[in-house]
Amino acid sequence: MKLEAYLTGLPQPADLSNQHAVYIHIPFCQTRCLYCGFYQNASRLLEMIQRSFSLVPDCEITLEGRVHDLVPEKIEAWLSHGVNRISLGGQSFDTVLRQRVGRIDSREEVLKRLALLKKYDVTVIVDLIYGLPGQTMATWMEDVRTLALADVDGMDL
Repeated sequence: MKLEAYLTGLPQPADLSNQHAVYIHIPFCQTRCLYCGFYQNASRLLEMIQRSFSLVPDCEITLEGRVHDLVPEKIEAWLSHGVNRISLGGQSFDTVLRQRVGRIDSREEVLKRLALLKKYDVTVIVDLIYGLPGQTMATWMEDVRTLALADVDGMDL
């Protein structure tokens, strides 16, 4: 969304007879994965979103992130600004496949950071991709088994 459109629409009264969804993509990635077409920008907007929109108390605020960003300081900042669902682009647990598509962390590091995230009161969703370069049915099935054992709240395949 262009800034001008946002600023024009902001003061307009909301139609409270309908539910609305707002999707704002804030890429925090330090590197771009081979399959990602998202624009990269280091801005943080969570506080402005809370101030700018009339959010119902039980609304879902999802942060789509990378496993590499799962450190206590960032997790706590996200949660303190209303994030209650974190969707992670894991893509694969296989270290070689992850590195092939530009992911930084090894299988062991991914599992360690997921375990850290599960200690917080937040819904956790992990994405896996089928058809990565060099991926076999055996590595795909191992990814699915690993994700099931990771005890996350949901998965996007």
